[in-house]
This record gives sequence, C-alpha cells and structure tokens, in this order.
Amino acid sequence: MKLLISALFVLGLAIVAKADNSACLNNKFYMYGDDPELTCKKIRKNELIRQEYCKDAEVHFYCPQACGDCCEDSPTYTFNTPNKKAKDNNAADCEWVGKKPVKRNKWCKEETRRNGEMVKNMCPVACGVCKELVPIVESTFPTSAERTAAITPSPTGFPTSSEPTAVVTDAPTGFPTSPEPTDVPTQFPTSSEPTTFPTSSSPTSACLDDPLFTSSSIKSCKYVRNDEARRQFLCGKYTLVRESCPLACGDCCGDDASFSFFNDFRKEWTCATIAKNPTYRLDWCERQARDIATAKSFRVKSKCAKTCPGMCYTEVSQQPSDNNQDP
Repeated sequence: MKLLISALFVLGLAIVAKADNSACLNNKFYMYGDDPELTCKKIRKNELIRQEYCKDAEVHFYCPQACGDCCEDSPTYTFNTPNKKAKDNNAADCEWVGKKPVKRNKWCKEETRRNGEMVKNMCPVACGVCKELVPIVESTFPTSAERTAAITPSPTGFPTSSEPTAVVTDAPTGFPTSPEPTDVPTQFPTSSEPTTFPTSSSPTSACLDDPLFTSSSIKSCKYVRNDEARRQFLCGKYTLVRESCPLACGDCCGDDASFSFFNDFRKEWTCATIAKNPTYRLDWCERQARDIATAKSFRVKSKCAKTCPGMCYTEVSQQPSDNNQDP
C-alpha cells in the first residue's frame, strides 16, 4: 500500500509540473544520486542505462522525456541561426526544424545549447527522438529523501498508534520468549560445534588461490589449473601447491565474500548478486572488474569461483610420497 501511495504521489507531482509547463522537458540540472554521469541527457543517450534507471519514479519525474512519459515540442522555444534571428522577429522554432530533413540533421544532432537548451530536448517530436515508455517498477520506491518525508506522515501514523501495537506485540512476544519453548531451540543452534563451523574464517580463506604464489618451475595457480594433466601432477605431488592453490587443486570451491565491484550502472555488486541471475553470470564471469576495497582488477570468475560455471575443480588425490618436496 505504501508503495502505491509513493507512486501516486510522484506521478501527481509530475502532472502538476507538466500543467505549469506545456512542454515535456528533461531537467537539465538533475543528477541521479548526485552522479554527474547520470543526468537526463546521459540516461536518454544510453538505452541500457535508460531501461535500468527509468524504472525509478524519481527519474520519471525529472526526466519525463528520456523515460518516455511524454514527447512534446515546446510551443515557445526559439533560437537563432545565421539566417533566422530573434532581433528580426524571425527566430527558428520547432516547427521550422521539423519541415526538412536537412534542418533536422543539422540542428537536432548538435550537443550545443541554443538559447539555453539543446534543440532536440526542446523539439523532440520535430527531431524524431521520442522514446518508448519505460514502466515504473514499484519496488524502487521510495528513492529520494524528500519523497519519503512527504509520504511517511499518513501511513506511519496508523501502524505506530498505541492500540494496534499493544495487540500485535503482546501475544507473539510472550510466546517465543517464554522459558519452555526457547530453551530447546536456542541451545541447539547456538552450541559451539555448529556455530564454529559456518562462521570460521578458514573455509573462506582456503577457497582462494594465492595470487602471489610462484616457484622456480610454477608461474602461478592459474598456470596450475590451466592444464589438467599438469594440475593432476602438481597438486598430487606437492603439498606447497595444494596449500597455495586450494581452488585449483579442488580442495574446496567458494566465492570471495570480500569481493565487490561496480556494475555498468555504478551499482555495487558482489558474487551473490550475479549468482541470482543466469544472464549476469554469463556476462560478468568472463569480465574484468575492479575490487572496490583494494582498487585492483580481477577476472570476476577468479573471485566468484562457486558462482561462475567451470571454476570448481575435482579434487586431486594426493600421492603418498614426495609430498613435502618443493616444486
């Protein structure tokens, strides 16, 4: 219900704003999340970015033309050309731009502002740059502090009133906190044996190949895993190789929980993010990405071995002799 109220509130603001101005205009000062790379102009220019960010009602409000909410030429916009000038009461307008292809090719492709605005922003119909509507996804509400503050008084007042809170909290709180039911389940999951296993740091660190590992005859863990016969020989014979390259040797397979990177839309992602969508895995597992914490670039599949297909190797049986020799 709150999401629906948010949607109606923002769309209502858009209607009021458009009533004050007959032209459908993108706000030239707007930056999504204060990011200069996410202005209305740049959102409109890149279709992938447009499809992603126009799901948000905030972007629809400030960039209605880019998101396809409307497409109208400004009836009042004019600009000067070498042959048409305002001082002669003969300035160019949107109707003039749309009359001939040669005019559209010249003036609509310009990134220069004419009379304070780009021609294609003020004359989208004449320039043929109208966009298809990108539907708003309700799950993105609310996205701005102002909108949240504006819509919270009415919905918040209802659930926080003392009457419903007392009814809702008294009964369920008493049940789980009574001594009889909590003793049995609490002792089971919080016992030292199961808790130590999932929360210990050793499984996470063991599932990462040492990026600095090298020896006189081995270049890296990547060198070990890139040839199956070589992997079987080195991992089976040398303890040092198994300890340095547990992923390559198949001793374990896991994602690096500390690894995070920015996707194409400047959103922070982790291995868990790309694991949710097969399309993300196909795309990102073969790409390089800069780790946010270390500022170093890695092949994503090397950090997300469990998530990325083909990165979990079968365990190599350790040979009984010469295991302690250095490679």
